[in-house]
Amino acid sequence: VIGFWIRSIAQRRVDPAATVIVTGIAAGYLPWFFFQDRTVFGFYSIIFEPFMVLALIYCAQLFLSHQRRKSERSYQLGEIGIIALVAIVTINFIYFLPLYTGQLIPYQEWLDRMWLPSWI
Repeated sequence: VIGFWIRSIAQRRVDPAATVIVTGIAAGYLPWFFFQDRTVFGFYSIIFEPFMVLALIYCAQLFLSHQRRKSERSYQLGEIGIIALVAIVTINFIYFLPLYTGQLIPYQEWLDRMWLPSWI
């Protein structure tokens, strides 16, 4: 999204939708750069999550509009790619759902979900 926003500025045309999205993400995320020594939990991102969803939709729309200009086949492949991405995100959400909802799970299952060493 930021790349498209910067491109809009370079073309002296600012897209109001992109501006709102980038401003919302920046307002929710940038303050945490001042607290690098603190643990940041995932629920802190709930503030800018709607803007992340809007950013994904905005990028998908830009991608599909670009694909439509190429050919109908390219557009169909773009749709399939976006549907596959949404399916992967949904499966990932379901995998982490026990952590999001605070369910009791065996320690090994919890450990399997800790993909990065910095995750608690």
